[in-house]
Amino acid sequence: MMATNSEKESAVCSSAEIFNDTVVASAIAAAFDLGLFDEIRMHGDVAVQELCESNDLHYDSIRAIFIAMQTKKIVKFDPVQDQVSADDLFQQVYRDKGYFAWLLGGYGAMLQNLSEMARNKNRKQDSPNRCGQRIASAGRDYGAQFVDRYF
Repeated sequence: MMATNSEKESAVCSSAEIFNDTVVASAIAAAFDLGLFDEIRMHGDVAVQELCESNDLHYDSIRAIFIAMQTKKIVKFDPVQDQVSADDLFQQVYRDKGYFAWLLGGYGAMLQNLSEMARNKNRKQDSPNRCGQRIASAGRDYGAQFVDRYF
């Protein structure tokens, strides 16, 4: 999933871009967990307020997820009409959403505490702090797309 040096050798970005990309990655993982990608894929234009009410979701949080993803052209969010729909990168991110959930949902606690985990005195267990349930859920998603069809 990570770009290799040859793919990105001429790319230069700022620390602000790296920061914003981290927010977008978190928004993608959350959108996967909440079923937001499936809603857009099934219905096209989705009314955000209605989506929140029918799924007991916090409206401002869902809008923030869509606004973050809009910055990378994953979705189009119209704040006046309060609607969201797929944008240029939607299909690609929909395909890869399980990887974001795997990394951020499954290993998020480990990544959040990476500096502490790197200290030998804090390494009391053989495996890192991870969420097996979220890893399995993400694995089902990308396994169905990239592995299962071959068997």
